[in-house]
Parts: sequence; structure tokens; C-alpha cells
Amino acid sequence: MIPGLFERVDLLPLAKEIRELVQNAHRAASRNINTLQVTTNSGIGRRIVEYEQQGSKRAEYGKRILIELSHRLTEESGRGFSATDIEYMRRFYPGYHETVPQIPQTVSGKSPAKTPTETPISQTLCDQFKPQFTLT
Repeated sequence: MIPGLFERVDLLPLAKEIRELVQNAHRAASRNINTLQVTTNSGIGRRIVEYEQQGSKRAEYGKRILIELSHRLTEESGRGFSATDIEYMRRFYPGYHETVPQIPQTVSGKSPAKTPTETPISQTLCDQFKPQFTLT
């Protein structure tokens, strides 16, 4: 840093604005990462629950699935996939799934489809009442 650079009074507001911009970006990135992590964990949990529902529901069978899955995911993706972590993801899904509001359909998507003959395109009001002049 250049000595005395921020001693100039006129640069202080600029430095403050830039600092706030960077801090806001960091906060937004953290929120997005947290949201993405929650969504990912719920998705992992959903897939495990669906897989288990197609197979045996015995506790020992489920435990073996989690251990094997843990080994494979840790090998491929690194930390964060212990059998306990995966069990938490599996338990998290049903509760999270029920609390997340569903994204509503847009108004245009809800309205009944209209054929072009049902909704004719007409002139604007200004054009409808404009006097008609003809050149002769």
C-alpha cells in the first residue's frame, strides 16, 4: 500500500463504498453456499430414502448401505461423507422437504390457453379514434 494514500480525505468515501461492496458480496456468497449445501444435503437424503424404500427396510441392511456409500463418496469427494453425516442427510430430508414451500406456478401458466381467434389483436385506442385522412 502506498503510504499516506488513504490520508486523503476525498478517498475515504470511495474506500468505504468499495469495502461495503466487498463485504456484501462475501455475505451473499455465504448465504448462497449455505442454501446450496442445504439443498444438496436434502437431495442426497431424498435419494437414499427412495433407494431404501425400493429395497429391504431392515436396519442392518440400511446401515451397510450407508457405510458402503460413505466409503465411495469419501474416496471420490473427500471429507463430509462419513456414515454419520450421510445418516443425518437421510434423516434431514423428510422434515426439510415438508417445510420448503413449493414454488407456485406463474399466473400466465395457470390461465387457460387461448387460441389466436379467441384473443384478436386490435389497434390501440389512440389509433382507433384517429381521424382518417386520404390523399387525393
